[in-house]
Formats: sequence, structure tokens, C-alpha cells
Amino acid sequence: MEKTPHALIAGIGAEVFAQTENFPRIADPAAYYTPAPTRRVKVASGETSHGTVGAVARDRFGRLAAAVSTGGLYGKLPGRVGDTPLPGAGAWADERVAVVCTGLGEFFIKSATAADVSARMRYGGQALARAAQGALLDMKLQGGEGGMIAIDAAGNIVAPFTANGMKRGIANAAGRFEVATFKI
Repeated sequence: MEKTPHALIAGIGAEVFAQTENFPRIADPAAYYTPAPTRRVKVASGETSHGTVGAVARDRFGRLAAAVSTGGLYGKLPGRVGDTPLPGAGAWADERVAVVCTGLGEFFIKSATAADVSARMRYGGQALARAAQGALLDMKLQGGEGGMIAIDAAGNIVAPFTANGMKRGIANAAGRFEVATFKI
């Protein structure tokens, strides 16, 4: 996004772009990546079926950023794209708020959950906590569950979730330091 006007490139185009920019090539992809299962995997009830790691940050000038990575979804169909690489679904950052989400990506995509937080703040005048909870509840109405961590331009931080738990850590310059898995 820094070198082109595009938000997302994939396939051959991404490969050509990477070569043009002299990005290092992975010499042995088989050694670098864990192969996907060759058969559909049934995930047991209560077992983690996804693995998202995200972070939001506010610098001393009030600029906001969001970053997210995923281990993917067990048993997914080849070619499935989740919410993590889609701006507005699994992550969002603008001048109002930075958001990262975790859960079954299809529901976050359908409701544009991360960007919805910003829209609720901008158009509805909602504070961060109310906007985040409302966006999650709209996603849940579609049948999904999950959570998010978000920070606004004033430095307010929230980490709401609709699932039984969500691993999270929160720290700020004022000394707030929390690490939790379940509701606190």
C-alpha cells in the first residue's frame, strides 16, 4: 500500500510486484510453511479453530495503527480468504480508531466489523466502547462470535468479545497493564 495505489494484490500480480521490489524470495517454501491438511479436519467442540494475533497502537502524536496476522482456519477449503487481509473486515485504522478482530472471518467480512466501529463513531457520534460493542453485536446477529481490541485517538482502549474468551493484553504509558483470557 506504500508503493502502489492498491489496497490488496494477489496471485501472479503479487509475485511480479515482489520481484520488481526485490523482496527476498523464500528459497524452500516446503521448509518455511506448514502444509495445509490434505483432508478436511473436523474441529472438536471448544477447540480453537482459528489463530489470530493482532495489535493496535497510538503514538505520542495521536496517530493510530492496526496490524493483524492469522494462522488461518482449520479445515478450510483451498482458496478460502478470511477477514485478516481485507481492510475493514479484520482490521481498520483511521484518524478516529484502530481495530483488529478475531473469530470466524466470514462473519466479520459480511458485517465489515472493524470499519463499522469507525462508522459508528463518525456518523453516530458513539464513544469507542459503545461503537465496538455495537459492531460486535451486529456481527453476532449473523451467527458469528469473536472479539476485537480497539483504541481511539484519545487513547481509550477496549477489548470486547462475544465468545467465551479472548486472549488479550493491554498496556499504556499511564501504567495500565492487563493480560487476560476470560471476562474480567
